[in-house]
Amino acid sequence: MTELPEPQELFERFVLPHYDEEDRRRLIARVRGDLEKIYKPNLKASDICPFPSDYQDEVREQLKTMVDAAESDSAVYLKSRRPVSLEWLADFDRYWNSARILEMIQSSDPKESDNDYFILCIELGAALGRILTNLDSSLTWVCESPYWESFLYHPSTGHAIPVFSWAMKKFSGYAVDDGLVAKAGAAIEMLRRNI
Repeated sequence: MTELPEPQELFERFVLPHYDEEDRRRLIARVRGDLEKIYKPNLKASDICPFPSDYQDEVREQLKTMVDAAESDSAVYLKSRRPVSLEWLADFDRYWNSARILEMIQSSDPKESDNDYFILCIELGAALGRILTNLDSSLTWVCESPYWESFLYHPSTGHAIPVFSWAMKKFSGYAVDDGLVAKAGAAIEMLRRNI
């Protein structure tokens, strides 16, 4: 079987084309680390986010829409409709093995904004955000542009969790077999220990 590409290669092929020029100039568009200590502790998400509150509200709505889409779309291939949860994540992880991911990558057209790779990464990232905020209610979304650059912020430690990067890694050769349930649990435990 052909090896799965690395996440940065997939990001550049399937995601980067969907950034507008302003976002490309403003951001360092890349696949990010799993847990990044890049902010001071005890900030509010609004202190970090450079966008007005009406834009942030739009992003939060879009994230909810993507979680709903993840539940709806996954019901087709998982053969059951289950709300986004750790159990849903375990089923999702089991289904998306290397062979299925490779097939999905090969059938995705990077020029299309609704290609399966791009959409699945966004749906999974939003779902991961929901799951992690359910595990630790202190986590809060920091809204970005484009909305898939949004991330979770842990106020007491100052860590960022770039959940959409987690999704891109899942759908790559880098972390296909990492186990997202275990990864989510480990991230929450590390935050609770104030690393």
